[in-house]
Amino acid sequence: MSDSRGALERVYLPFVYLSCVKRPGARYLWRSVIQEDYVFWVLATLAGAVALGPHVLGLAFLLVSFWAIYETGYVDNDRIAERYEEAPQLSERYNGHRVPTPTVMPWVWAVATGYAGLAAIYLSWLPPAGAVLGWFAVLVATFGCFRLFNRIDKRSRIWPFALLQFCRTSSVGVVAAISPIGVAGLGAHLVALWVPYLFYRYNGGDGWRNLPIASMRLLFFLLLGLLILAASGPDGIHWEIAGAFLAWNLFRARSELPRLLRQAERLDRTPSGR
Repeated sequence: MSDSRGALERVYLPFVYLSCVKRPGARYLWRSVIQEDYVFWVLATLAGAVALGPHVLGLAFLLVSFWAIYETGYVDNDRIAERYEEAPQLSERYNGHRVPTPTVMPWVWAVATGYAGLAAIYLSWLPPAGAVLGWFAVLVATFGCFRLFNRIDKRSRIWPFALLQFCRTSSVGVVAAISPIGVAGLGAHLVALWVPYLFYRYNGGDGWRNLPIASMRLLFFLLLGLLILAASGPDGIHWEIAGAFLAWNLFRARSELPRLLRQAERLDRTPSGR
C-alpha cells in the first residue's frame, strides 16, 4: 500500500497542486474552474459550435491544457514567496506537501490535451495550423505573464493580474468564435475575478472574501449585455445563450442575492435616529 502511494506521489497530474496545496479543502476546482471558467467557455462559444458534443468535450481538453500551465504559475508563486518575502502567504499544506511539480510534464500535458481539444472542436485530427499555433501562443503568453506577476512588488501585481484573468477567461477565443453575448459573459467574469484582487491589494486583510462576487458578475453581465444590445440590435443577440448566461449567473448568485436584498433599506423610510 505504501509503495503504491509513494509511486502515485511521484506522478504529475494537472490540478493536484491546486487542489491539495494552493487551494486545499476549498473545492476551488469544482466551484471556480469547472462551474465558472469551463461553463462560461461553453456558453460563450456555443453559437459557433460545429457539433455540440465534440465541442463541449474539446473545451474540456482545452481547460486541462490551459490549467496545466496556469497551475505552474501557482507553483512558481509559492516558491518565489518562500524565497523572497518576509511573511509569505502560503497554505498550511505547503511545507508538508508531496505533490510532484516537474518542469516539463505540465507542458507535455498542455500540448497533448490542447491538441486533443482542437481536434475535437474542429472534428479533424489535423486542426488548422493557425489554431494550433494560436493555442500554443496562449500557453506561452500565460506562462510568461504569470512569471512577471510573481516577480514584481505586490501593489504593482494588480495590473498583470488583470492580464492573467484575461488569458483565463478569454483564451478560448483564439480557437473558437465567441458570440457577442459571450463577450458580455466573459467580460463580466473577468471583472469578477479582478476586482476582489484589486480590493485585496489596496485594503489588505480578508475583507475581499465577503464581496458578493457572483452578484457583481451578474450585474456586469446585464450591463455589458445591454451595451451589446444597443450596439448590435436585437438580431445581434443569441437570446437562448443570453438566457442560459443569465440563468447560470443567477444560480451562482443564489446565496448572495437574498442577503443583499435584506440589507437594502430606504433612507426616506428609516426612522430618524437609527
